[in-house]
Formats: sequence, C-alpha cells, structure tokens
Amino acid sequence: MAGETQSSRMVRWTQRLLDLSLRNRLLNARGCRQILPLECDAIGSIEDRLSGGASVAIDSVSQTARSTGSLRTSLGEDEMRRSLKELYRLAKADMEEAGVNALYLALGFLRWRPKGSGEKDCRAPLVLVPVQLSRKNVREGYVVSRFDDDTVLNATLLEFLRVEFGISVAGVDPLPEDASGVAVDQVLQSFREAV
Repeated sequence: MAGETQSSRMVRWTQRLLDLSLRNRLLNARGCRQILPLECDAIGSIEDRLSGGASVAIDSVSQTARSTGSLRTSLGEDEMRRSLKELYRLAKADMEEAGVNALYLALGFLRWRPKGSGEKDCRAPLVLVPVQLSRKNVREGYVVSRFDDDTVLNATLLEFLRVEFGISVAGVDPLPEDASGVAVDQVLQSFREAV
C-alpha cells in the first residue's frame, strides 16, 4: 500500500497472523479434554504463590482440600485424575517433541457473545501463567508449579476486542506488577472497566 510505513505494515501483517475466529481457544475456551475447569477463592493469590516458587494442589469436588489455597475442580475424583493424567501426557509430549511448554493456567475469563447472533456465550482467558504438572507418586495428586517463562496477557483477545467491538483495554500492556508478580486483580478491574 502506498504511503504505508514499515511499522504500520508490521502491525498489519501481525494482525493477519492472528486467528480471530471462534475456533481459537484464546477467544472461545469451550469444554474439551485439554481444558480442566478450576476454581479458587482468590486468583491473585494463586499467581503470587506460583510466582514465589510454591506449588499449588489440585483437588476434586469430592476431596477434602489438601492445602489452603488449593485449586478445585467441579469434576469427580476419577474424572479429575483422568483429565490431569491426559494433560500431563500432552504437556510432556509437547516438551519432548517440540521443546515448548504448552500448558498454561488461565487466570480470569471474559464472557462475551458474538455480535448479532443468538449463539451461546464464549469465554476467553485473560492472564496466562505458564505451568507444569507434577506428582511425587501415584497415590498423591498432581500439583501445579510455575514453568520458567513469563506470564502473558491474552494478546489475541485484546486485538479481537479492538477489531470486533472497538474496545481498548487500558493499563494491561505491559502487564501491571505487584510485589509478587503480576497484579492480577488490577488486570481484572481494567477489563471490567473497559467492557
């Protein structure tokens, strides 16, 4: 395009690389075997603990919490174990075959609905913490610990909100930090205010 600067061309090319369709799990995290729904009391404290090097236990709805501040899934214990085992195997295979960590703990979700459609609500993760699953032995459950990569914001969601809805979320790029890592509560508040 005539008169286009090099930086504007780079932005345009980058945008074309993003998949802004509903097939992208960064925009539509629908239930599948590669997603384990988790709950906790305070997601900011989970990120702080992981950033501090601590491991966080994962408990099923039927288990007594192994530790204060554990992550809890609504799945029964058998289903949770199968799901965690599958996630563990997939993450291990990605690491061995491609040398990349593809396992993230999503902190916060934005629920949104496609324009002009009666489709179901979509859910997009906000903050992605690189993690790894481990366990000491078969009897003990899995724990989540931080993988040595940076916590990132869902940049695909930011671009989608800008393109599709004309919404810009201020104060999240770069991610705001607190004494223990990312200021997750501040990120969530920025999204609340923007949408």
